[in-house]
Amino acid sequence: MQITFLSAGNGLRLSKTFSSSETIAYPMVKAMNSSDYEVSDLQELYPLMKAKASDGECLLKGNLKRPIIDESRAGKTDRAKYSQFLILDVDGIELPSWFFSSQLTSADVEKAAAQVVSELPSYLHNVSYIAHASSSFGVNQTEVSLHLFFMLSIPMPPATIKLWTKSLNFSSASLIDNLSLSVNGQSIKYPIDLSVADNSHTCFIAAPLFTDIPNPFVDNDERFVLVNKDLSTFDLAGNLSNISPQLVFDQEQEIKNTLREQAGNSRRQAKTKQLTINNRNEEVLLNPDRMQITVSDTTSLPFIRCNINGGDSNAYYFDLNDPRWMYNFKGEPFFEIEKADPDFFGSIRELFANELSEGKKPSRPVAFRDFDTDTFYCGIFDQDQNQFSSEYPLRPIQKQNIEDFLLNHAAVMPDLLPEGKQIFNPTVDAKVTDITARPLFVNTFRQSGLMNSAIKLDEPYALGDTPKIEAACPTVYKLLLHILGDGHQELERFINWLAYIFQTRNKSMAGWCLGGTQGTGKQIFYTFILKPLFGEQHVQVRKLQDIEENFNAYMRDALFLIVDEFHMASANSSAFKMAEKLKHEISEPNLTIRAMRTDQISQPSFTNFLFLTNRHDAITMESDDRRYTIAPRQEQSLVNRYPEFLDNLDLIKQELPSFANILKTWQYHKRLAESSMNNEAKGLMRQNSMSVVEEFINAVKQGDLYYFLPVLDIETNNIMNPSSINAAKKYVKSWIADSTVQPTTVNTATLNLIYSTLTEEKISIVKFGKTLSKFGLIQKQKRVQGENLRGHQVDWILEARYREQLIQDHFNESEKNVYANAV
Repeated sequence: MQITFLSAGNGLRLSKTFSSSETIAYPMVKAMNSSDYEVSDLQELYPLMKAKASDGECLLKGNLKRPIIDESRAGKTDRAKYSQFLILDVDGIELPSWFFSSQLTSADVEKAAAQVVSELPSYLHNVSYIAHASSSFGVNQTEVSLHLFFMLSIPMPPATIKLWTKSLNFSSASLIDNLSLSVNGQSIKYPIDLSVADNSHTCFIAAPLFTDIPNPFVDNDERFVLVNKDLSTFDLAGNLSNISPQLVFDQEQEIKNTLREQAGNSRRQAKTKQLTINNRNEEVLLNPDRMQITVSDTTSLPFIRCNINGGDSNAYYFDLNDPRWMYNFKGEPFFEIEKADPDFFGSIRELFANELSEGKKPSRPVAFRDFDTDTFYCGIFDQDQNQFSSEYPLRPIQKQNIEDFLLNHAAVMPDLLPEGKQIFNPTVDAKVTDITARPLFVNTFRQSGLMNSAIKLDEPYALGDTPKIEAACPTVYKLLLHILGDGHQELERFINWLAYIFQTRNKSMAGWCLGGTQGTGKQIFYTFILKPLFGEQHVQVRKLQDIEENFNAYMRDALFLIVDEFHMASANSSAFKMAEKLKHEISEPNLTIRAMRTDQISQPSFTNFLFLTNRHDAITMESDDRRYTIAPRQEQSLVNRYPEFLDNLDLIKQELPSFANILKTWQYHKRLAESSMNNEAKGLMRQNSMSVVEEFINAVKQGDLYYFLPVLDIETNNIMNPSSINAAKKYVKSWIADSTVQPTTVNTATLNLIYSTLTEEKISIVKFGKTLSKFGLIQKQKRVQGENLRGHQVDWILEARYREQLIQDHFNESEKNVYANAV
């Protein structure tokens, strides 16, 4: 049989200390050393146990999966291994005819052990054992505490040993008289401890230290005695026939109810659950009685020992890093401190303010109902980062699934599920989320890992420094330049835009459109760069049909909305309505959120827009648009230009920390980040997205005389109405003559004639006038050179040299004379 002993890694003696004024409990040591020994019988174990006790070590009930050296034993015990080692921990019982002598010896220990064994079933009376006096033996003059060590004939499962140990407590009237109600009100305190049946249990065998009071034993070796009987081992397997789990449970419930009645409490069914706590399956009491908890020992941080309801056992403790659970050494179910003593739980943060400011805090499962949307949410809250974790971010959950979620994360369903208020505010640096408040207050913004780790560089970065980005992050630079159509100026502005958002996490009120053929790398950009930089949940990708819908809950937590395969004219609603909707959402500081089956709510908007398209006419814009920056169109796929790029995507991941540092360092230009760029690509997009009528009207509004010059080249041969053509040419020539000299007043009828000539489309003068008005061209009456003229005043734009050339090529001599100002 293998026996395992443990010693403290820091050299502490694993024993209690008694003085006249206090009792110092066993030190709670995290780092341990293990040593294993093979023994064939109690005769070999006895001297080994005494030697280890003298060295200040303790005994492990089971065995470890591997030896440990100055490390935690958490998770390293072979908990399911069958055991041939039996320990009976007799914990503070009163024996009928026992009294303590002044100087105790092993004979006293043997006498006490014999009296205990006599109370046990007869099949144990003739089995050899080692008896050991516990630390309090002789200190407490009214109770006996000792350990009895047996060897089993065959190894048995720990669960079976525990069930049999529980049945022992009901095996005699004397033991039943020593049963009492545990402080949690729902469990029994057993005179023969159940917890030592677990392989992970430690048995403290080192003699206690005594400072200003005498040691009750003549010598510490006298605490042990080997009692030899006829049988060297105990046949537990052969004595289980009359023990069933249901029978033991029924006995336990009957005794517990009797004890509750004797204590003046009503009968109450204990509610327990098996939870995984610290990677161990533990029994948890869900409905403990109210109790008074006091701190008894703080010398073994982060573990805080406690007493309950005036007791002095120091057998209860909690982990200051996660003070949800009250653990114990008694084998009782764990319970939630907040349920048992809400006042004490509320005071922990204040009592241990200094200690709580140090060290890592545990993550906590959270579930609540959102007041605004009547939706249930759950997630794992990282108390160090003050945000929900990336593995378990805040997500909606069906109410009936909340208990399963909590149980899976070592928490129990509260009697009243808390209510919460959610906001999304990425601009605040203060930790505004408070999961302890009622109602909860949750800022759903979660910084990405790259945001958390980004640092300001000593070397400055600003507009004009993109070549330095190529040196620091060549793969990222290559991709950005490619999706921006090789536009170096656009790359400067785009980096400035990203840096502004990365640092302020605010709404820029200007969107970008990236266009080109398929496979230019737009998806790679938002998957491998944008999402890691700003956080998966804060970069939403949608199609055109999604943003047309009334429901837009996905924008609630969005720093970016990427609209893929965008084409405004393909919207189910008119292109005009879609343009107005997007103008509003890009620039408005507030946004109305509409989720299914809930009322709409208004909240601040921090969403920045990015449109991806393969179309040449994706966005319809006004001539004075200030919301869209259009990147030059990329006509070459990423793979065609860089065949090796897709094989090296890991390089992007490697370069992202450096790129994040650059974005954090970049001295952004706020006005440029919040405004659009008027470049050639924007003009082409605007022109491509216009209808013929819009293009015509825009040329009039802009005074773009070049647009109307094709009229001069129209032949009058084979034309049904050559007079109209000639009249149109006459008007265009007059505009050429007026250009660079004086404004021209043009009426609706003249524009209608020119439009019909260019497009061969006949429109009534009334309908054409309404069309002009719809796009902002409204006739006004003006007095010009003494005449009242009704029309549209236009300042035509034409280069002087080109104007002279047109006059020479298209004006006859009489026309040159009529327009004397043209020569």
